[in-house]
Amino acid sequence: MYRISVDLPNLGKGQTVEIDGLGIFTNGSEGEVTEEQAEAFRVKHQVAKSETDAEGNMHTEVTLGPTVLQAFKGNKYITVARASDKQQQELPFKEGDKQNA
Repeated sequence: MYRISVDLPNLGKGQTVEIDGLGIFTNGSEGEVTEEQAEAFRVKHQVAKSETDAEGNMHTEVTLGPTVLQAFKGNKYITVARASDKQQQELPFKEGDKQNA
């Protein structure tokens, strides 16, 4: 589970903010993101790279997008922390993040 704090200075407190792939949050407050939502965020922001080999066969490599911690690292208006320790931390890409299709 993750905690997300949203504090956009150009919006009033209490206004809704949509974070692509995570949902709607209230400006000036903190919300929760489940592990399932965090994984869906990575899938939504995945990148597919396709190449055609010399025989004309197409090969596609899919790389998952960043974790929610990676995506908002250094962002001073949207902060993310694991709910367990409430400290923002960097999670490395796990083995198997690249998938061949």
